[in-house]
Amino acid sequence: MDINSIRVLDEDTGRVLQFKDPTGKLETYRDGTETKPVAVRVMGSYSRAYRDAAKVARDRFQDAVRQGDTVSDAEQETIQFDTEAACIQWWCFQSNGQSLPITGANWKAIAEKRPDWREQFLTALTDHEAFFVESSPH
Repeated sequence: MDINSIRVLDEDTGRVLQFKDPTGKLETYRDGTETKPVAVRVMGSYSRAYRDAAKVARDRFQDAVRQGDTVSDAEQETIQFDTEAACIQWWCFQSNGQSLPITGANWKAIAEKRPDWREQFLTALTDHEAFFVESSPH
């Protein structure tokens, strides 16, 4: 196989995920007079962002082991949400009219209100087929 014919898997660019409600209807919100999708731009679990966040998580666990400590359930949850948030390039969420920073804590707050959105996010994170670059040779 010619190396130039390999189809690109670009998970660093990300893709837009528009959330659906439990009935499968696309979620929207009002922004002034406009109706907009409730959406995030997700990078995949093969992306540099995910690999970097996973390395940070591994380092945190290894540091605890080296020090003879254990990582609490709460700390493990924090690490998981931080890793997931590292794979969000953009989102539509705001607080008091200001863009809400993309952090693990903010992602957790959203996911606690809408666990179905987190489930959709986690599915998109590992939907590698969706990240194939269409312009690549087949």
